[in-house]
Amino acid sequence: MLTAHHLRVTLDVETPIELDEHQGAALRGMLFNALRGPRRRPELGFCTQRHLTTCAECALVAVCPVASLVATLNPQADRGRDVPRPYAIVPPGGDQRRYEPGESLTFGLTLFGQALNLFPYLVMALRQAGPGGLGRKLPGDGQGRPRRGEFSLQAVHAVNLLTGEAQAVLQLGRPLVQQPSLPVTSDQIEATSRRLLSRPVPFAANGDDHGALYQPGQAADPPTLTLHFQTPTRIIEQGRLLKEPHFVPIFHRLLDRLLALGQAFAPAATGFPGEALTQPPDKIELLALAETVTLRTDQTCWQDVWSFSARQRKMIPIGGLVGPVTYQADRVVWERLLPYLLWGTVTHIGKNAVKGDGIISISCHN
Repeated sequence: MLTAHHLRVTLDVETPIELDEHQGAALRGMLFNALRGPRRRPELGFCTQRHLTTCAECALVAVCPVASLVATLNPQADRGRDVPRPYAIVPPGGDQRRYEPGESLTFGLTLFGQALNLFPYLVMALRQAGPGGLGRKLPGDGQGRPRRGEFSLQAVHAVNLLTGEAQAVLQLGRPLVQQPSLPVTSDQIEATSRRLLSRPVPFAANGDDHGALYQPGQAADPPTLTLHFQTPTRIIEQGRLLKEPHFVPIFHRLLDRLLALGQAFAPAATGFPGEALTQPPDKIELLALAETVTLRTDQTCWQDVWSFSARQRKMIPIGGLVGPVTYQADRVVWERLLPYLLWGTVTHIGKNAVKGDGIISISCHN
């Protein structure tokens, strides 16, 4: 069964850290460099073939924690050699871009399925990542070269994104690390779906301790459902950018993502909604149901965002749709589709999910 373990990572800022508008890209770069090894301290990482330009050239790619987390490859994969990364970043909330020494910087990191086995490597990498820095290169007090802000790992908490329950897995001053044990499961997804369809309240998989709130009493059948794109959601449909939030292509890309994650990181999955997609008729049936969903109100807009790609050595567009859109469908349709959409609040939707794009929340209404 596919599971999702969400980690809330807290860093202690030691020298000023300044992030761009798209904070997730910097966090993803920091994570990659931490696993591979900081440029000034490569011995701290896990990459033993740093002279190679890509993980695809390495003979150790099948057993390397760097490749397993941030450069996933599978030559036998149905959808091609490249498979989804088994994690997604949730950038810090709010508008803060600069962090001063003594402040804390907190972000989320969700591990999918078998990626939990790499949790010890992740903790070791984050503990050693501080000298490599984070964010923009800033001038120092002296005459030295500009450097990224440094930090130390302060704490890691496991958080169930559906219930809000939290578990301290690493705390400052305590050498022992506990294995995260608060996964999101398919059973929880199904239970949450039933509650949302009977109680018209907002829900967001955002890792807040208070979790989802449910009003007492039974509500009438909710004919509408609102998706709120909290971070730019970039959907490619038949080679073109989706600039309007049509439901079918959004749902189609979500099904593809869930299927790919399930096949790659939970090959023996049972009960996971995406598992049924291995049978083409099931996917066809779900997409036929999605065709019956109509767009009721659209308050989304397009947000242009750019991110520097160290691999391509250039700025690349990672913008997408943001804001709320409300859809209408029969209750029986939402009963079938809502569990997949709830998984989308955990896995994110669309391109650049690893960088924090495609974060959505869901509300059901009368």
